[in-house]
Amino acid sequence: MANICFIIFNQPSHYNATFAIARALEKKGHSITYLSHNESQKAYVEKQGFPLKRVFKDCYYKHEGQTVADENDYTRPFKILKEVIAQTKQLKNIFLEGIEIQQLIDREKPDLFIIDYSYVQYYFSLQKFDIPIVMLETTVSSVRTPKYPGVFSTLMPEDSTLGNLKISLSWKRYYLKRWMVNTWYKILFRGYDPSSFINLLIKQTGFPKNKIDRSRAFYVGIKGVKELVLCEKAFDFPGRNIPDQYHLCPIIDQQRTGAFTTVSKNKTIEVINTVEVLNSLENTQHIIYGSLGSSASLWFHDRTTFFKKLIDAVRNLDNCMLVLSVGKNFDQTSLGTIPSHVYIYERVPQLEILKKTNLMVTHGGLNSVNECIFNGVPMLVDTLGLPYDQNGNAARVAYHGMGLRANIRKEATTEVTKKIKHILNQSSFKENILKMQEKYKNAQDAAKHAHIVEQFLEHTHTLIKTI
Repeated sequence: MANICFIIFNQPSHYNATFAIARALEKKGHSITYLSHNESQKAYVEKQGFPLKRVFKDCYYKHEGQTVADENDYTRPFKILKEVIAQTKQLKNIFLEGIEIQQLIDREKPDLFIIDYSYVQYYFSLQKFDIPIVMLETTVSSVRTPKYPGVFSTLMPEDSTLGNLKISLSWKRYYLKRWMVNTWYKILFRGYDPSSFINLLIKQTGFPKNKIDRSRAFYVGIKGVKELVLCEKAFDFPGRNIPDQYHLCPIIDQQRTGAFTTVSKNKTIEVINTVEVLNSLENTQHIIYGSLGSSASLWFHDRTTFFKKLIDAVRNLDNCMLVLSVGKNFDQTSLGTIPSHVYIYERVPQLEILKKTNLMVTHGGLNSVNECIFNGVPMLVDTLGLPYDQNGNAARVAYHGMGLRANIRKEATTEVTKKIKHILNQSSFKENILKMQEKYKNAQDAAKHAHIVEQFLEHTHTLIKTI
């Protein structure tokens, strides 16, 4: 059996997307190891039953993967900047010298690497060892496809000249903005920004420039390399067919553990009995669950306004209960008077609460969207202005009629209330998400997914056959 190594971006949401396929491979007898140059998610990964081994012992960036956004810590961006520069210097030396990379190969003896595109820099250092490599996307495909909006865009495909022009212009704006951001980062990070680092690796490793795809969103792509997309194809806009991509319908990892937690007045974390909380939700007509996800908690710094507006939007709704997961380092007293039908927790076991939920208010992260689909829960999506895949996910939710989009901080409270009531009372949202749920369930085949990955074991990253 094979040694399969996952190198995954250090966020819980990225890890969550991989656990089910990892279990399917392990069930077939393969050895699964997660590798990371950061151990901040080590306990979480190991709690799911997989080892996470630290690579590059002297390279550590403590903020990476940290799901804490302290709204009052104005020095935090400068701390992160300093640590990112220090970490990138270390990584540059490690990847270019190659000594620790060789030690990694000798120690783990991997038969296959599965690398998150967020860590594409690993590809350029590992590809020379002729070990099979598969790239992985935990979002809707970021590849540019003619006449289709990018995953960063709020647009939907339109079969018209004007619609296609708007989509083309959105890509052009994206490229311009990306160039401006990369230029600014190059100055700010003194040449140790992610884009400059990847360009240096491409140059120093002599990787062919004609194999680089710079047209896709978010990542530097690699032409001809097989890719796993952990997103059901039916969720995407119809008609997109991209070579070398294999869509694995996400299998929600039902073994994922969690608990309701709250923070007491003396700042200690208290774990609440999950069964008791879920039982308390019985006999309520409408359960609304709100969460901003792990990535949003890291980068979004206006949780107070968001949650206050959401609470006000449901304050006068009858036979309704709102359950909020507000995240770490959040001052719950900033929310003022809390109605009796609003319950606030630091963390919530999302898979458990969704089984009871009639509507989820979400930032549009793909994991949360997928979990809503699996549980038949319509959505109100507020992307919080985050510059990643949330806009594209929200557009697809709206396109398929599974929910509505909102800007809760800026819209009038009455408008937010109107949208919530519309989703709860209009049966089409529930019907449409149940149709998508059926497509997801029909695509559930962990053994088949594992078989697809196994095919890559027989070939190098440059000579993988079509299956």
